[in-house]
Order: sequence, then C-alpha cells, then structure tokens
Amino acid sequence: MKVKFLRVMGIRSDRPVVLAFIGDLRVRWDRRGWTCDCDDFDREICAHVDAVAELLDPRVTGEEAC
Repeated sequence: MKVKFLRVMGIRSDRPVVLAFIGDLRVRWDRRGWTCDCDDFDREICAHVDAVAELLDPRVTGEEAC
C-alpha cells in the first residue's frame, strides 16, 4: 500500500492529529482514536490503519512500542 501523509502532529501538540491517504481512503488519528473511510471500518481488522500506524513512531500517538 502506498501511504501519503498530509499531516503528522504528535500527542504533545495542542491539536494532535495524523492524516494520511491510501489511494482515495482517508485514515485519521486523533485523541479519540483511529478512523478510516473504508466501507467496513473495524479498528481490529482494518489493514489501512495498520499500514499507517506501522510507519509512525509510537511516541507520535502516545502508544507503547510493541
């Protein structure tokens, strides 16, 4: 998958957000969690969110490194 990042502002920002596109699908993260524009979005199985999250340092979203 080809991921295009439009904005990456980490958890220490006043308005943290990650905005990326995979094809025509928008993948977004903010303090409330991840969202994706795919038809059957389910965070547990969404490959788009996983593709974007793998490219980010865990400190951006405040998650622990696996």
